[in-house]
Amino acid sequence: MLIDRTYFVGELNIPNTSQAAISSLTDLFIEKYEDKWLNEVLGYSLAKAFKTGWAAPVPESKWFDLVDGVEYTSSIGKTK
Repeated sequence: MLIDRTYFVGELNIPNTSQAAISSLTDLFIEKYEDKWLNEVLGYSLAKAFKTGWAAPVPESKWFDLVDGVEYTSSIGKTK
């Protein structure tokens, strides 16, 4: 999984994730929907490449850049 229950803090808080029942349901929800949302956001081809790359023993830096964000220059020369 790309995320786990510790991701849900602050505005994304899910209360009581320390309780086994809530923790289990949160993990199930992530497992059920993570692939769906990766495909929705990235498209099938990039999501497939990302999942393969992220599962590598040492993922390439481009996958960390995708997850964490990175500064780049757009096609019209603007820094984003």
